[in-house]
Order: sequence, then structure tokens, then C-alpha cells
Amino acid sequence: MFKFNNQRKIAKYFHSREYFNNLGNEEPTELAVYNATHLLLKCDKLREAYGEPLVISSGCRTYLHNINIYHRVNEKRDKKGLDPIPISLASNHLITDCSAVDFRDPDGSLVDFIMSDLLILSRLDLFMEDPEYTKGWVHLTTTKKSQRVFIPYVLPKPRVYR
Repeated sequence: MFKFNNQRKIAKYFHSREYFNNLGNEEPTELAVYNATHLLLKCDKLREAYGEPLVISSGCRTYLHNINIYHRVNEKRDKKGLDPIPISLASNHLITDCSAVDFRDPDGSLVDFIMSDLLILSRLDLFMEDPEYTKGWVHLTTTKKSQRVFIPYVLPKPRVYR
């Protein structure tokens, strides 16, 4: 029987408590731990190529934590007069998937490194959210997308009735 251990490394440079730090009393499934390990082993190789530590800002999330993130983001957008971002109930960060990670990138150096050699994403079989949508962090996933650098969401266009 599977028993989650939050006290072990799941990759060379990443500890399980870093990635699974927002779960409260919930525990990830065996599949979620497998997905996270698969992702972070790829991120080990990215870290070695980059030559600097990668700090996880967001790993696995519960549904409630995910909803709270979107509420905070949408409150800020509302104050700026921007349309809200739809809450993703299919986020690759969610406890049912765990195939996405966000790394802190306050100065943009990680995104600059990746953008200077986009083939690194192909070599590692990773997909990155378009940096225009992720100021201050880099979002990576192993979930297949239409492009290596993808737009995370598309706000629906308003209907025009005539």
C-alpha cells in the first residue's frame, strides 16, 4: 500500500516538502507523486544547465488553495479595471495531477536563459507558459501543449448580437 513520505528528496535538487507544501491535511496519490517526481527530475537537468538554484514558488495545490490564488489575482485585476481570469479547475498544479511547477524568477534571468535556447524545452520534454503571463516566475509542465511556449488561457471574446 502506498504511503506518502513528505520527508524525502524526490529529485536531486528538490525535496517533497517544497513541492507538496500547500496540501494542508490532504495527501497526494501515488500517481501524483509519480508525476511530480517525473517533472522534477527534468527540472534537475534544467537547473544543472542553468547553473543556479531553482526555488519552487508553487507546486502541488489543493482545489481550495487554487481557487484562493485566482481570487487574489482577480481582485488585483478588478482594481485595475481588467477582466477576471477564469478559475482553472483543470490546473496541472492540482493534487489530482501534479505535473506543473512554478519557479521564482524575480529578475527574469531564468526565463532569459530558457528563451535564449528554446530547444532545452524540447530536450527535456517540458512546456513553458508564455513569460508575458508569468512576470516574476516561470511555469513549467510535462503536460503536452500545442506549443513549447504556450498561452495559459484565452479570455472569451464578448458576443456581439445584431
